[in-house]
Amino acid sequence: DDWALEAPASPTSPIFVAPSLPNKVTLAAALAAEGEIGVQTTLDDSPPSFTLLQIEDPTAANTQIVITFALNEAGTAYCRATRTDAD
Repeated sequence: DDWALEAPASPTSPIFVAPSLPNKVTLAAALAAEGEIGVQTTLDDSPPSFTLLQIEDPTAANTQIVITFALNEAGTAYCRATRTDAD
């Protein structure tokens, strides 16, 4: 959880205070919140899908990978480099 790193990157509230620790929630607290919120039904029942996904030559640079993508609706995609011998 890198909340403490990501949260200060885009403070939009005038009363925003950067967190000092990761945003940790216990299982008990999550289950209690789930019970209070209940089941929420939305009209959209399918996740976004890639309409464009291009990966530039990964051997072109040692310090970056370049990926270009587009989704068919609003959404967020995450990318993480992983070693081929990682478990």
